[in-house]
Amino acid sequence: MIDTKKYILTFLITFSIFVTAFFASTFFSDKRVENVKSIQDTIAIDILSSETQFDLLKEVPCSNVNDSSLSSELSTLGDKLSHTENERGKDDDDVIYLKKYYS
Repeated sequence: MIDTKKYILTFLITFSIFVTAFFASTFFSDKRVENVKSIQDTIAIDILSSETQFDLLKEVPCSNVNDSSLSSELSTLGDKLSHTENERGKDDDDVIYLKKYYS
């Protein structure tokens, strides 16, 4: 009296739900990893650009430093760091790390 067709159909539906969920999860995880790698590449390029500007500024007289684009970038970075410090507090691990990294 066991209806095997019913059990097979139930198994196939359940299996298809799990397979779909697995592939969807993999797809979205891959997209997120690609996004993080893209952000990482952008940050690396920005850091290299800043380091190049620092090297170029070593050769520029101090009177010309205020005219450079690096001054405005450093000012913006300082403002962002100050805002983060005000929001999270001076003892926050991320704030301390960022201060050490950029000083």
